[in-house]
Amino acid sequence: MYSAALSDVEIISRCQSGALLDDIDRFDIDGIEASLLDRSVSLHNAGQIDLLALTQTAQFNSLSTSEFFVRQDFFCKAIPRLQTQALLLMQAVKALVVRGGADLMANRPYEAFRDWCAADRTRSDAIIAAAEAGDVQASAFVTFAFTALGDATLARSFVEKHSDERRLSAMFALGRIKPVDVVDAEDSISVLLPFVDAAYDETPRYNALMSLLNICCQYLDLAAVYLPKAIVAATVSPTPGLQFNLARALWLHAKLFDRSSIKYMLDALKTVDPALGGVVNEVDQALKTLLETPNGDLALHFLCEILARDDGFELKQFKSVRHDLASGDRDRLFRLLVRWLSTDNSNLGVAAQQIVTAGEHAAPFQNTTGDLGLNGADHIFLAYKTLGWLFLNDVVAASILVACLRGCDRATAKIIGSLLFDPLLLNYGGKAFEYLKTIKNGDLAHGPVKAALKAAAAYAKGLEIDQPIKELRPSEYQRSVERRHAHDVMRKIRKDAEKHSVLFNLVHRSVLLYGRRSITYVQEPGRKRRPVSMDLHSFSHSFELPRCEVIDPVGLSVMLLTLRSVRRK
Repeated sequence: MYSAALSDVEIISRCQSGALLDDIDRFDIDGIEASLLDRSVSLHNAGQIDLLALTQTAQFNSLSTSEFFVRQDFFCKAIPRLQTQALLLMQAVKALVVRGGADLMANRPYEAFRDWCAADRTRSDAIIAAAEAGDVQASAFVTFAFTALGDATLARSFVEKHSDERRLSAMFALGRIKPVDVVDAEDSISVLLPFVDAAYDETPRYNALMSLLNICCQYLDLAAVYLPKAIVAATVSPTPGLQFNLARALWLHAKLFDRSSIKYMLDALKTVDPALGGVVNEVDQALKTLLETPNGDLALHFLCEILARDDGFELKQFKSVRHDLASGDRDRLFRLLVRWLSTDNSNLGVAAQQIVTAGEHAAPFQNTTGDLGLNGADHIFLAYKTLGWLFLNDVVAASILVACLRGCDRATAKIIGSLLFDPLLLNYGGKAFEYLKTIKNGDLAHGPVKAALKAAAAYAKGLEIDQPIKELRPSEYQRSVERRHAHDVMRKIRKDAEKHSVLFNLVHRSVLLYGRRSITYVQEPGRKRRPVSMDLHSFSHSFELPRCEVIDPVGLSVMLLTLRSVRRK
């Protein structure tokens, strides 16, 4: 049913029953006289319907997430145009925000409420007066009245006068009111700065900090004076909420802080509880942002330190940083891997495994360790750890050993060259072998690599058997067991991938039993259905299993454990 087909009587009736919510995702283009939005606003302002009452109905509470945000958009467009009591509107806005949950779009109704206040100054004045008198609802919404008025002086008076939610609302508003000039900005900063101190509770501390930051973004000269003081105060006894906002400040305003302030902030974030996913996500974004600044080394040092600890942090918690490091500057990634693998810390060894790409898409490094200040013992230790932790990443492991050959002395090169053959080429005859063949004469690693390739070729030739040995062929039963096992493993992998997919719950799923094409029908305006076909294509991924995984899996596991457990002498 389209809004053009609804009479005013029908709109009134459907609003009273709550059924009007079902029509909102079918309304016409905004601005057309017959649009459901315009007609509903007109009927509300005429007192014939109560649009806001729809937010208190059972139909509203039963909306799915996608359905709700369509209705939210409708209300956000309608609210600034409504003639209504402030109390009723605040109740409706609160219902819309609560229903939106943790989604980043959930706070849009607050913006609509601010625009409603800005449309008539008397509305803002009335809300501020009610808040001044102690009205609980008005106190929670007074920040939007301050913002609509743009009166920083009035907001500062609330900060100085009150000690309850009115103070917090006024602090929040100061960060969103554009200062008249530098004097006005400095007055607001002077009011906010004392509240960042550890003597206050968590909420006023981070409200004051974030508003102070927003003001400093507009006046960089003031930022240089006041921000270092604010950061020193904020990093004393940081609570989870303050840590959340410190991390957010880092990724929103990274270029605003000097190196000393960034160190203070990162030190405060080292005590974050790994179980607090929201805070850890903000830290992840902060580190990602810092990596692209001249202070990127501080981000890497922070990451190394918290991953090395045994208190629960894992690299997979830092998805953005992991992606940027893995797919970004290869020289930076190489140096980071050398740093991690050159330690005795097993947590960093696991992180090294997780950050490099395995299989057919693995890319070798083209580096040398010659400029890293490693001696012979350091190179051998690095080679052992590389094989222990990155053995299944054969191409990457081979390229790190080649980098060692380019930067070590001749005696050390002989030892590392032997490791290229056993255990690396002894287990891999595919992409690692082909990569090593690209090391040409003139490369410092060419001699040891050539010797390892020659030994590997001789070993592979010795494995050849002219006549197949019938007794070694698996039986049909054994083949069937293996097929069932492979099917179960792949099914589990697919199910796990579906659980972690951010798109899986947003799309319709069909199981095709046969054929090479799927057809989906898309609903178009006018209730027309248009077929959309998609041809199916194959895709594949390959990786090479080490030979010893088949012929001596226990021996291989023991060897890798031994290499990972090597300690410096």
